[in-house]
Amino acid sequence: MLAGALKAIMQTSFGDFFKSDKQIVEFEDAYDICWGEMEAQLTKGPPDEERIKNFNEALKKLKNVASEVIAQRKKLKNKEKNVFLDFILENADVFSSEDEIFDNTITYIIGGFHTTGNLLTWAIYYLGLHPECQEKLFAEIKENFKDDDVLTMDHMKLLPYTRQVLDETLRASMLAPYAARYSDYAVSVCGHVIPAKTPLLQSLGTTLHDPEIWPEPERFDPERFSPDQVKNRDNLAFVPFGFAGKRKCPGYRFSYFEATVLLVKLLKNFKVELVEGTKVTAVHQLVTHATDFWVTCERRD
Repeated sequence: MLAGALKAIMQTSFGDFFKSDKQIVEFEDAYDICWGEMEAQLTKGPPDEERIKNFNEALKKLKNVASEVIAQRKKLKNKEKNVFLDFILENADVFSSEDEIFDNTITYIIGGFHTTGNLLTWAIYYLGLHPECQEKLFAEIKENFKDDDVLTMDHMKLLPYTRQVLDETLRASMLAPYAARYSDYAVSVCGHVIPAKTPLLQSLGTTLHDPEIWPEPERFDPERFSPDQVKNRDNLAFVPFGFAGKRKCPGYRFSYFEATVLLVKLLKNFKVELVEGTKVTAVHQLVTHATDFWVTCERRD
C-alpha cells in the first residue's frame, strides 16, 4: 500500500517518475530510516553516532531523488499537463531558493504517500476483519463502475459508503494521533491564557475514541458516518486532519481521492481475507501504523 501510494503521488504531482519498482523500493528504504529515526527520538531520546550516520546517509539519498525529480521537470519542455511541482518551479518569487524547492518537494512526497499508504493498510485490515462491510463496499463499486471506467473526482459523490469506510478507518485506527501547532498571539482556553508562540499539541486520538461521542469506540462501523449520524454530531467531533481550520493538511482532498482510487481498483477485482489467527497491534507514533499482517486475495468473477 505504501508503494502504491508512493507511485501515485510521484506520478500525479511530480511527473513521470518512479517507473520501476526498484526505484520505489530504494526510496522507501531510505525513507523508512529517516522516518524511523524521527520517531525514535520521541521514545529513545537523542541519537548516537551510528543512528546519526544512518540518518544522514538516508537523507542524502532522499535529497538525490528530489533533485532528480526537480531536474527532470526543469528540462521537460513540451509538457502535456502541469503537475504540482511545476507550480513550485514557476513561482520563483514564493519559492526563491533551492532549499525551499527541495523542502516543499520532499514534504509533499512524504505527505502524499505515508499517511495515505497507512490509511489503505488499515482499511484492508478492517475490511478483511468485517467481510459484511467489504461486500457492501463492493456492491457500491459494482453498481457505479464498468470495467473500462476511469475514476474521476466527479465519481466521488457516487461512492458515499466508500467515503464512510475511509472516515471510519481514520477514526478507528487513530491514524493521526496528534497534531502540533503554535499561535502567533496569546489565546485563552477555558480561562487559561496560553502565551504566544507556545507549542500546542492537539490530541486528535483522544477525541476520535471518546466514548461519549463514539459509543464502543474500538468497534469498526462505517455507519457512524451515514448522513443521519453525521448531522447529529458536533463538527469538531471528527477532525482527523487537525483543528487548524484553513491550515489543516493542505492535501486532504487529494488523499481521499488517492485512497478511493486505489481501494476501488483493488476491491473491484479482489476479495480480501485475513489469514486465520491474524492479530494486529496499533503502533501510535507520528502516524499510527499496524504491525505486520497477512491477507489472501481471491479474484472476483
